Amino acid sequence: MSTTRMADPGPIALRAASEAEDNVGVRETPGRNNYGKFVAVYLAAVGLLQGNPWCMALLSAGKPACRLVSPHVKTGRTQGFVERPSAL
Repeated sequence: MSTTRMADPGPIALRAASEAEDNVGVRETPGRNNYGKFVAVYLAAVGLLQGNPWCMALLSAGKPACRLVSPHVKTGRTQGFVERPSAL
């Protein structure tokens, strides 16, 4: 049986993994959806205030280093990102 070796991850993948590890354990303020110290940072990266969905904003906050998300799509909602594929 032959095995196929996967290529080593490139610099963008390594940076993305590092940024993801830096955000492990981030939580919203207990009892307050879409609020918190780091949530505010993520939302500010896409021009939104606390209280807005932030799942996609997390990726946008890391995009300058990782180039994971199109600079044309600034949203906190994953659905907002998916609904605008032409901006990619």
